[in-house]
Amino acid sequence: MFVSPSVFRSLSMAMLVAIALPFLSPLSMASEDGNTWMQKLDHANRNPAESMTVEMSIQRPDGSTLQRTFALDSWSDGKQSARLLSFSAPADLRGTALLTWTRPKSEDRWYHAPTLGTRRIGLTDQREPFVQSDLTIEDLTVSYDPANRTYTVLRTEELAGRTCVVVEDRPSNDKAARASGYQKVLLWIDTERIVSPKIEFYDTSGTLMKVLVAKEPVSVAGTWRYGASIVSNLLTGSQTTLTVKNRTLPATLDAGHFSVEALDEN
Repeated sequence: MFVSPSVFRSLSMAMLVAIALPFLSPLSMASEDGNTWMQKLDHANRNPAESMTVEMSIQRPDGSTLQRTFALDSWSDGKQSARLLSFSAPADLRGTALLTWTRPKSEDRWYHAPTLGTRRIGLTDQREPFVQSDLTIEDLTVSYDPANRTYTVLRTEELAGRTCVVVEDRPSNDKAARASGYQKVLLWIDTERIVSPKIEFYDTSGTLMKVLVAKEPVSVAGTWRYGASIVSNLLTGSQTTLTVKNRTLPATLDAGHFSVEALDEN
């Protein structure tokens, strides 16, 4: 399955994606296929370096609220990219981190907890809720994957006054289907800004499970970004809000910042 759009198909495809590409005419929009739109979204997610601090608020079905704060750093050299999500609050999560490396033929993920050390994340781990939120590891580490995913344009429609193409994202083989917690995902892609203001997640039975809505679009250093995203779980009634508190673009980061060894040193 972005936000980094978000904030990506989820956080990686929804909060991070945003290079402002030239406006596309209705004729050119109609001729673009789903794979092309997802390529553009992936390209928009690959800035040389970006760093942000995000506050996460989790509203649980019983009415209680959990608060988290994390840093989200991203880096790319155009051929490979890396993302590092690391928590600073609350105290019991401080130092917990999620590292993702995406290369042309592979994607590797590691999870670090101060009391347990670092371990590689397996396919079955992807579906698990992340720090009790409405996001899974799959949501936070998704990337453009034409070898294992099929992308289809369903329609073009207006959303909040913006012209969007709606792209369906599905697993294209049994292995990808077993690894994913979703039968399909629908992404609304703003045809001018190349960001995803809305994402729908359908569980393995085809039931609409979660909806992500991105808010507060802002142009930063000539690129478009979202200031907040709300993920609503329609099956449990819980909701996770992600709010960007500060952002550095471009950031001073290099590949060494995203090493597995660095996780253990933190």
